[in-house]
Amino acid sequence: MNNLHNVGLILSTFMGIFPKKVLPYLDPSVVTYLIQVVIGVAITIGSIAFIYWRKAKQKVTAKLGIGVETKKEVEDEVVNVTSKVPVAEMFGFSNIIRGATQGRAVWYQEYFGYEKVPKDLLDKVVRDIRKRKGEPEAPPTPEFFLEM
Repeated sequence: MNNLHNVGLILSTFMGIFPKKVLPYLDPSVVTYLIQVVIGVAITIGSIAFIYWRKAKQKVTAKLGIGVETKKEVEDEVVNVTSKVPVAEMFGFSNIIRGATQGRAVWYQEYFGYEKVPKDLLDKVVRDIRKRKGEPEAPPTPEFFLEM
């Protein structure tokens, strides 16, 4: 028995010093599992990208108030949106667009001109501006200017 133990020890040492090259065998069923995993990961990444795109699109649409006057051009993966938006609505827009697109959106604004504010929005706009500047929300009356 001791002799058999010595032979096994010598044989395992010999095999450790001079290993035989062994090629791996992949069963075809294993490859199909790997393909399923790769496809599953690709579908998941595509779904996540689509969800982020939808969120960004919804936020931009809501912030810009895109309506009838909007012009939209699509070139491959680039979307150009042209719209008229009141300046008061653009405060904080850069943070919203960067957050919605994870910093990938490029945007700019240019002066288009002045337009009258609708009467139903005039009081709200004036109060918001005065509040932002730290002034009393109610505008001064003519008597305020006449008293000296």
